[in-house]
Amino acid sequence: MSHDVLYCFYDLSVSPPSYDFFVFMQTAELHRKRYDLAEIHFVFVPGPKEGFRDDSFARTIPQRYALMRNVVIPACWLLPSCNGVSWLQGQDEISPILENANHIFPRGYTLQRPVNDYLRAGQTSAYLRGETLTRLQEPAEYTQMVSTFLANKMKSQKLITVTIRDAPYDNQRNTNFLEWSIFLQKLDPTEYKVIIVPDTFSLWSRKIQGFDYCEMASVNILFRTALYRQAYLNMFVAQGPCSAAFHSGSPILMFGPVNTDVASTKKWRQKMDSLEPDEHNQYAMFKVNQRIAWGLETAENIEEEFSRFVSDFPESPIQRLEEHGIQSKRQSQLMCEAALEYTVEKIRFHQVIQEDIDTLRAIIKLDEKFIGAKHLLGMIASNMGQYETAVQLFDNCIELSNGGCRREIIGRVRFQSDGSNTIEYHLLKAEVLERADNLEMALQEYLKIREIDRENYGVLEKVLELDEKLKMSRKG
Repeated sequence: MSHDVLYCFYDLSVSPPSYDFFVFMQTAELHRKRYDLAEIHFVFVPGPKEGFRDDSFARTIPQRYALMRNVVIPACWLLPSCNGVSWLQGQDEISPILENANHIFPRGYTLQRPVNDYLRAGQTSAYLRGETLTRLQEPAEYTQMVSTFLANKMKSQKLITVTIRDAPYDNQRNTNFLEWSIFLQKLDPTEYKVIIVPDTFSLWSRKIQGFDYCEMASVNILFRTALYRQAYLNMFVAQGPCSAAFHSGSPILMFGPVNTDVASTKKWRQKMDSLEPDEHNQYAMFKVNQRIAWGLETAENIEEEFSRFVSDFPESPIQRLEEHGIQSKRQSQLMCEAALEYTVEKIRFHQVIQEDIDTLRAIIKLDEKFIGAKHLLGMIASNMGQYETAVQLFDNCIELSNGGCRREIIGRVRFQSDGSNTIEYHLLKAEVLERADNLEMALQEYLKIREIDRENYGVLEKVLELDEKLKMSRKG
């Protein structure tokens, strides 16, 4: 096996066969670039339930296989650095690959303890560190194929694609056909060419009349991505295929109403996407012509958001656009929370590496009062023998805590440090001073804890122990 190939294990016992793979693919690519590796080889590991994870999601086994064959596997070839794909039929096939692979993603992955990395937190952490996403792109033959297809469909109009969601599950998120029909009928056909991409599971449905449909884009992810990339605008309700548009740099207007199902609640958007719906946040790492249209899926709202997009981008941009960036203090907090939780999870399964330290430093640079990041970075510094740095960080934590700094814990991160327990930081500082063999200062720190908590007999024992050691050292 090549020494500069990153082997990326998408384990179907802990990961879904869905468009979530696009996030995994991008996070893997960020890892490849971070460690200056040449190529990626994707390995798909079967799960326990007929090849997939044993969950309660609505998709049937045949539907899952269809997603694997039509979306997940061919999507690998959208990534320029992909050099190969292996879809294993049994878990016994994985051992030779793991044993010979020099570089593995996700970090800490083993067959005995499979881990996933298909959520957005890995990308968020990379963004805070200043890393950039790779633009996915279809192979050249698909670009030509779509160009030929469009040449037979339109002349000088601007291409608008509308991707339908008409799934047999979670149908509360399906496209509101009446509202979209009202909006689309108002568009000037001499200026805009509308092509509708039907839902893969309702391929021949024609619930919006009067427009061309493209079934090929529904069943071929490479064709779909090529179509999105050549469009003036791609319009969606929130659904999986949005990932193909976002990650290929295609212009997108995604209508994302809140609270239609579990994956669109306010809490979900905050935690999983680092977006505050109340502020109408956009994804910080995506381009300014890649937008979420918050609000109800009504013809009036669709028209209003479309008009705003047309006003801002009257023509398809020739040069690459800037990113949205972080838009508010609240979004900054959400992104820092996500990055902290991601870092803690990775450290839990693996040893601390430089990217963890870089992430924590990036969080602190963004928010110097983010006490949780300083707490964890202080613990890492202490374990690495960087005692002076650790003491300084714990002093910062003590100062912030005494100043009333409190951190709302949004996620389920196991490392809980909200700033309310000042004793915790005094104790950590005292332990560092002990390790540094600075017993006098360690004793003073334990005495401070005693002043705060007279009932802490463990600390009393420490005071007595260090006092005795200091007396002995003076005698010696």
